[in-house]
Amino acid sequence: MDTTYSFGYWVKRRRKALDLTQQAVADCVGCATVTIKKIEADARRPSPITAARLAHCLAIAADERERFLAMASGEQPSDSLTLTHTPISTLTDYIPQPVNPFLGRETESATLLAMINQPAIRLISLIGPGGMGKTRLALAAAAALSRQIPRPFADGIVLWI
Repeated sequence: MDTTYSFGYWVKRRRKALDLTQQAVADCVGCATVTIKKIEADARRPSPITAARLAHCLAIAADERERFLAMASGEQPSDSLTLTHTPISTLTDYIPQPVNPFLGRETESATLLAMINQPAIRLISLIGPGGMGKTRLALAAAAALSRQIPRPFADGIVLWI
């Protein structure tokens, strides 16, 4: 897809396609969030170091990196940037990794996984007193499911705690 955008608009569009917040990009680049906001608004250009880090954080393809850096520095015409890129998946499975192993709840875990795998069941509620391990059980089931099926939550998942 070849489309022409201003540098800042393209950065913003790419960030959103990667499902990243301005804060996440700023953390990755090592700058303030306001810097990313100004770059996206075309109110400032990134320094060479910031541009290189931005290219990394936005997963700019190797064959486009030189052109991206030239545009970021203003060496190419500053009004537009044309980049060809392959669309990427915007959703990622973010399942927190537990510190300790999951022990002693094999029956509950197997029951929960069986329920998750039934297409007719669209909502599952884990109820019980606080501190009983409901969240830990849900996360263990999600992790087990992601090991069985690549990208089991490709359409998204909601975990209410």
